[in-house]
Amino acid sequence: EYGEWWPVGEAPRLGEDVPPRLQHHVLMSERVLEVTFPGLLIDVDSETCPRCHARARATDVSRGWKNDAQSYVTTCSACGASFVPRFSVICSAPDWEGSAGPGTPLFCEFLSPWVLRKEAQTILFRDGIDCITNPSFRRERPTAFWNLIVSFRRFKLPHAFLLLDPSSAAYLTPVMLST
Repeated sequence: EYGEWWPVGEAPRLGEDVPPRLQHHVLMSERVLEVTFPGLLIDVDSETCPRCHARARATDVSRGWKNDAQSYVTTCSACGASFVPRFSVICSAPDWEGSAGPGTPLFCEFLSPWVLRKEAQTILFRDGIDCITNPSFRRERPTAFWNLIVSFRRFKLPHAFLLLDPSSAAYLTPVMLST
């Protein structure tokens, strides 16, 4: 099973699988995501197989991944075809830049955990930790950034550090959570 998804802006259902000491951080991360990207929608459940046109939800895509850091493909559970899965991200912010220009959805390759690990290690070794906490990372490496967000949300892990600009005074300003 790939995990549980919830709409951005809606509090995740944190059960016993999330330790109480992390719950606040996960909720804060969701709030920072919502403020940083108003009206955000991440759709990981609307991919279709290019051969048979079967719908491939995130769980289907993840089942088709191979434990291989070099493989960007998944296998369709309906017909066995290999294809590069994608997901879409859209935001209502006026400066949002999608794949086809301003205000359009951004389409990202849906990376397996093994490929994402390889990509993250490459970025960290080459550019350092400051790279992924810089807002330019979102624009320059959107596939890596959004896959990190999707993966951290999937496992209900704090991800605010990916969203806050450490050079900004706002980085130190606490984010108030609605209760």
